[in-house]
Amino acid sequence: QPQDGSGDVHFHLDPLWASANVDFIGVDAYFPLTDWRDGTGHLDFLTSSARPAFSTVGETRQDMPRGVAYVVVGAPVGSHGDWSIRVAASPGAVSSWTVRSEYEARNDQAHAFLTGAAFSKQAYVGPQPALGGVTERQAGGIYARDRWRLSRAVTVTYGGKIDRYDYLSAGILASGRVGVETALIPRIRLLASAESSAIAPGADQFQPPSRPGVWLPPERTFSSLNPVRDLRPGRMSGHGVGTALDLLPGLELSVQRVHEVSTDQITTLFGLDSSSQVSHSYVGNVGDLSLDGWRLGVASTLGDVISGGVTYARARTSPGSVSSTSGLL
Repeated sequence: QPQDGSGDVHFHLDPLWASANVDFIGVDAYFPLTDWRDGTGHLDFLTSSARPAFSTVGETRQDMPRGVAYVVVGAPVGSHGDWSIRVAASPGAVSSWTVRSEYEARNDQAHAFLTGAAFSKQAYVGPQPALGGVTERQAGGIYARDRWRLSRAVTVTYGGKIDRYDYLSAGILASGRVGVETALIPRIRLLASAESSAIAPGADQFQPPSRPGVWLPPERTFSSLNPVRDLRPGRMSGHGVGTALDLLPGLELSVQRVHEVSTDQITTLFGLDSSSQVSHSYVGNVGDLSLDGWRLGVASTLGDVISGGVTYARARTSPGSVSSTSGLL
C-alpha cells in the first residue's frame, strides 16, 4: 500500500499480470459456500488465449484468435459428501463447451457412492466449409458408481453409465462394471471383476476426465474416415481375477489374470488436411481383437494426498475380423 494517502492497495504481482507477454489468468480460492461447519468449498478458474503463430514477443493484438475458460465450483453437502460442478468453454472457429455436475459421498461411509451428469456441445463456425459436412454435435450422459463395504472382509464395487451421442445411429450407449474384494487371510485379498463398455468415436472431444483437475475441450473437429460408412461405437467386455498382497503399510503388490474382447476398435488419424488450416481428425473402426494375459502392479500411498503405482502387463492377442486398408481409406 503506497504511503501517499490515496488508500490504494496494489498486489505485488500486478506488474506481471499487466505484462503484454502474459496471456493467461488463474484463480484458486477456497472458502465456505453452503456449509459453514468443518470443511470448505472451493472455486477454481482458468482462462487462456492463444497467440497467433506469426506474432512476436511483446506484440499486442485486439483480435486474439481464440480463448478458453475452465471453472470449478464445489461445496460440502452436510457431513456425508461433496457436490461440484465443472464448466469448460472454448470459443473460436471450433466452439466447444461442456458442463459436468456430480455428488460424491465421503470415503468413510459404508456406501461411498458417486453420481453425476454431463452435457457437451461442439460447433464449427469457421469461414471455410466444415470438413465431413458436420457443423454441430451434442453428447450427454448420466453415471453412478458405489463402493459398498459389506463387512470388514468383503467390499463390492459396482457402477454404470448411459450416454447418448447425437451423431451415432446406435443411439444410447450403456456401460457397466462390478468388482469384489475379499480378505482371505491377513494381508492377502482375492480380487475379481467384470465389465462391459461402449465407447463412441470422438468421445474425447466431449467427455471431461473423471478425475478432478484442469481440463479444456479440444479445439478440433472430426469426421468418419470412411465417408460411406456410419460411425460405430467400439465395445469391450472383459473379466479378471487375482490377488493383492499388503507388503508394508501403504505398499501393495497385485497379480491378475485378465481376458478382454474388443469389437469395432476405434482408430484416429491426424494431419490428413494440413493444407486446409482447420484442425481436423478422422475416426474409424478397424476390427475386433481378443486378449489374454497377466497384469502385475505395485501401488503405494504416502500420507493422505500422495499415491502412485506401476503396472506391467503381458498378453497374447488374437485378431478378429480386421477391416482391410482399402476399406478404411
